Amino acid sequence: MVVTPSTNSSEITNDVSSISLKSSNLNIHQAQRLQIQSDDKNLFAIHHFSNLIIYHQNIRGLSNKIDEVMNSFANVRPHIVCLTEHHLQADEIMTIYMDNYLLGSYFCRYRIKQGGVSIFISKDFIFQDIDLQMIVKEKDLEICALSTHISSINLLII
Repeated sequence: MVVTPSTNSSEITNDVSSISLKSSNLNIHQAQRLQIQSDDKNLFAIHHFSNLIIYHQNIRGLSNKIDEVMNSFANVRPHIVCLTEHHLQADEIMTIYMDNYLLGSYFCRYRIKQGGVSIFISKDFIFQDIDLQMIVKEKDLEICALSTHISSINLLII
C-alpha cells in the first residue's frame, strides 16, 4: 500500500497508520491517534490533514472476520481501511457491509483462489475509484486504487 499526495511524498506504517508530509508550503507533523469521545458525527471529521488515519491489515479471509475488524476500531476509527488477502470473489466483496464505510476500490482473483485487495473509505469522503484492470495480474500484481481530496491535498491510495 502506498499513499502519495500529488504534491509530495508521504510515509506509511502498518495497522493504524499516520501520515506525515513535508512541503515548502506545508509543515504537518505526524498524525496522532484520535481519541473518540463524543457522537458518531465527529468520528470521521478531518479538519486538518494531520488527523488522517489509515488502517492496513492482511486479513487472510474477510467473510467471517468483519465483526473482528470493526471491533478493532473501538478506540480509533480509521478514515481509510485497506485489506489484503480478503479471499473473496467480486460478487462477494460487493456484499460486504462495514458500518460508516463504502467499498472504494477492490481487486479479486478470477482464476486462482484466495488473494485480493480492497480499500474501504469513510462515507464522509468524496473519492473516485481508479481502474487498474489493465495492469493487474493474479499472484504478481494485485492492486486497487482510489483518489480523494483532503484539506487541499490530493491523495492517491494504492
